[in-house]
Amino acid sequence: MEEDLLSLSNADLQLLYETFLVVKNQTDYKNSDVQMGFRSVFLDADKDQDGNVEIKDFPILIDGYFNSKHIKTTQELYEEYFKKIDLNQDGKINFNDYDVFIRIVYETEYLPALEKEINRRQNKVNEASKTNEANKT
Repeated sequence: MEEDLLSLSNADLQLLYETFLVVKNQTDYKNSDVQMGFRSVFLDADKDQDGNVEIKDFPILIDGYFNSKHIKTTQELYEEYFKKIDLNQDGKINFNDYDVFIRIVYETEYLPALEKEINRRQNKVNEASKTNEANKT
């Protein structure tokens, strides 16, 4: 994921960070555009529209995560993650199961990666500024 961030402009990087920062605050997150986006992904995977995603449709739900991490998928990996996300172990993933998983991912993986890249760029700017100041003297 980190290498994908390199192609973003500073403005896009900051916008992405600020947009996804909402996952950290339950009050702001509930019914936010971000949660509605996650719900849309879930509904696309819920092929029979019963409010659940079964293992056969799980790749639709989780491939975005695997692709963002450049992970090559296997049936075993799908099954492993399905079991992790299926909180009540009923053989189905409901939106709450998915929502809990995706919020954890954003809080522990995506937001830190965005923060790291923002800080790296800011440090680069600061170093360049110091170099310019030193060259003036």
